[in-house]
Amino acid sequence: FGIGTNGVTFPSYVKKITLMLSGVSTNGTSLLRVQLGDSGGVETTGYTAIGSVISGTNSTATTTASTGFPVVISVVATSAYTGTVLLTKFSGDTWQVMSIVHSSSGPGSFSSGSKTLSDTLDRVRVSTTDTFDAGSINILYE
Repeated sequence: FGIGTNGVTFPSYVKKITLMLSGVSTNGTSLLRVQLGDSGGVETTGYTAIGSVISGTNSTATTTASTGFPVVISVVATSAYTGTVLLTKFSGDTWQVMSIVHSSSGPGSFSSGSKTLSDTLDRVRVSTTDTFDAGSINILYE
């Protein structure tokens, strides 16, 4: 899929990372998340994040997360997801995120949060406990 176990690596001067999802799908219903890392590896704890789902009937479901930034909260195995995740460096090693993603089956997800790393960010990973089976992710960094 292109975003392997260790994630995609970045130079130390990066202050903004944009992940663009196009038709991303998995074979299950597990949460799709973004995780950050530094020279010690990808960090899987210590995130402060919340995500919500809005359906066509305007009902919402909300989830909090401490293991990564939630990107798609209510995953349907037969749906494809398209949208943007924006990561910005706040100060020091603290990063903030906001995302907006819509589904081919209708519901959309949005989320925000923050994470302070133990060192300079040098990698980002998109993860799930399921298997990616379609779509692509493009990455832009500044």
